[in-house]
Amino acid sequence: LHNLSMHKQGLLAIFKSGGIPALVKLLSSPIESVLFYTITTLHNLLLHQDGAKHTVRLAGGLQKMVALLQRNNVKFLAIVTDCLQILAYGNQECKLIILASQGPLELVRIMRSYDYEKLLWTTSRVLKVLSVCSSNKPAIVEAGGMQALAMHLGHPSQRLVQNCLWTLRNLSDAGTKIENLDNLMQGLVQLLGSTDVNIVTCAAGILSNLTCNNQKNKVTVCQVGGIEALVRTIIAAGDREEITEPAVCALRHLTSRHPECEVSQNAVRLQG
Repeated sequence: LHNLSMHKQGLLAIFKSGGIPALVKLLSSPIESVLFYTITTLHNLLLHQDGAKHTVRLAGGLQKMVALLQRNNVKFLAIVTDCLQILAYGNQECKLIILASQGPLELVRIMRSYDYEKLLWTTSRVLKVLSVCSSNKPAIVEAGGMQALAMHLGHPSQRLVQNCLWTLRNLSDAGTKIENLDNLMQGLVQLLGSTDVNIVTCAAGILSNLTCNNQKNKVTVCQVGGIEALVRTIIAAGDREEITEPAVCALRHLTSRHPECEVSQNAVRLQG
C-alpha cells in the first residue's frame, strides 16, 4: 500500500477500495514499522487525494494521530504533525477534535522536548493553525505554549522562527496575564534588530500586546533595552505602518503605569 501511494493511480485505488478506514485502524498497531508505513501512506493520501481529509476525519484518524504524539521517533512525529496540520487547516471541526484529544498539551510538550528542526517546524505549523481558534488558544497558553515557542526564537532556521512568531502573535492577546515570559520578552527585543521585515513586524506586534496592562512585562522589556530597540525600529521603518504602529503602541505602554515609567520616558527622550 505504501508503494502504491507514491503514484496518483495507486492513491485513487486505495481511496476507492476503502483503504483509509483500514489504514486508520492500523494506527493502533504496536509494531513500529507498521505504524511508519501507515502514517506515510495516509500522509501521501492527505497531500494528493481529493476527499481523503474528510474520510480520515470520519474514520477517527485525528484522535489516533494525536495519541501517536506520545511516541519518541522524531521523523515519525514530523509526519504525524504534518498530517494534523493538513487536516486542521481551515477546518474548525478538526481543530476542536484535536483540542478534545489533548492535542495542544502534546504539541507544546514536543516544542519543549526535541531539537530536530523539521519536527519543531511541523509542530509550530500545527500550533499556528490552532492558535487562530478561540477554543484552542487558551488551551495552548495554559499548556505553557508561549514559553515553549519562545525557546526557539534564536534558532538559525528562519522558517521555524517565523512560524513561532506568527503563533505567538495569535496567542499574545490571550497571554497578557501569563507569568514567566522574561525569555520571550528578551527574545522579541533582540528580533527587533532583524533585517527581515516580517520578523520585525511580528516581534513589534507581540511586544505591543504583551506590554498592555502587564507591569511585569513592561519592566522586563525596559530592563533588556526594549525602549532603545523600539526607537531604532521606528526610525528604521520609515513609513512602514505595519511596523511603526505596533512599535509606537508598545512604547506608549512602556512609558506609563509601571514602577519604572519615568526612567522609560527619559530613555525615549535620550533616544531623540
